[in-house]
Amino acid sequence: MNSATVSAAALKARILAHQLPGATNAVPPRVSLEVAGVTSHGLYSGTPTTAKALSKSPTGTAISVLPPNPTALVYNPNGKLNNQQPIPHQPAGSLGTNDTELVYRIQTDFDYQSILVGLYQEWIELDLFHHILATFSEEEFTTAGLTASDRYLIQFMADQKTGHATLLSSLLGGPEGAT
Repeated sequence: MNSATVSAAALKARILAHQLPGATNAVPPRVSLEVAGVTSHGLYSGTPTTAKALSKSPTGTAISVLPPNPTALVYNPNGKLNNQQPIPHQPAGSLGTNDTELVYRIQTDFDYQSILVGLYQEWIELDLFHHILATFSEEEFTTAGLTASDRYLIQFMADQKTGHATLLSSLLGGPEGAT
């Protein structure tokens, strides 16, 4: 966590900053740095193929349709807090709220591939925002009726995409494990 977040949470919880669960954990590095110029991955000149796609010998030709596990649908996603908050502004079920460390992990190949698709989407969006800022001048933004605040918002969205890519990469095993 960054120091401002830790300080604000500690103040709200009326405890010392180092007593917050996770406050002293190292912050993982962002998976993308600021981009100053146009990002290019080069032109693709090959023939699209699935030759390198991960595969194992299939055990069947179809997946039978079964109902979901009854416990998989226990959480009530009604947009409200369904359990008592352990501290102010902290929903139940997070790090340190029951004396155990919360573990986010991929449990199946389907989970891994699904999160990987999400990571690719985040990279696409990150490239888009950086490309917009690097390609168009201040004058072109102004001519289009956009202001410095609009450019700042695009940069802010790029920063958010960096956070999302870092999160998904961490779920996939870190930058080395996510390709």
